[in-house]
Amino acid sequence: MPYWIQGWIETSTGPISDRPIWFATVNLSPLIDTGDEVSEKLFGLSKQIARDPARMKDALFAGRGLPEDVSEFVHSKVEQDSQYPKEIGGYTHASVAEVEQAGFEIGEFPNSDWSVVFKIIDSLLTDERFTKDNLRFVVWSNW
Repeated sequence: MPYWIQGWIETSTGPISDRPIWFATVNLSPLIDTGDEVSEKLFGLSKQIARDPARMKDALFAGRGLPEDVSEFVHSKVEQDSQYPKEIGGYTHASVAEVEQAGFEIGEFPNSDWSVVFKIIDSLLTDERFTKDNLRFVVWSNW
């Protein structure tokens, strides 16, 4: 049975200190085929962790839940999916700044579907409206 990763890159153009409004910007579902070593290392989302939760201790940003200020679109998507509590879960999030501060390097995982996601992040960062603090991943699993 597949273990899919769902979620979004959310963006905000306002100062983080002013409670910015977040927008669901890039749908991760069509970009990330299944949970792999990157989704496991960053977010604790993988078949291996689902079968052996003790492995989650090594994940950098596991089990955080949805951000308090999650985008309206993502909130409505999660509400829709709440009718499937056994299949969908593991909600968590991390900003690009947090991922970088944790020392994570996507280059260590050249065959991961996440490589294209990080290329999109790099592209967004070329725009002066975005910083590593106002780009974040909001993810969950679908088993």
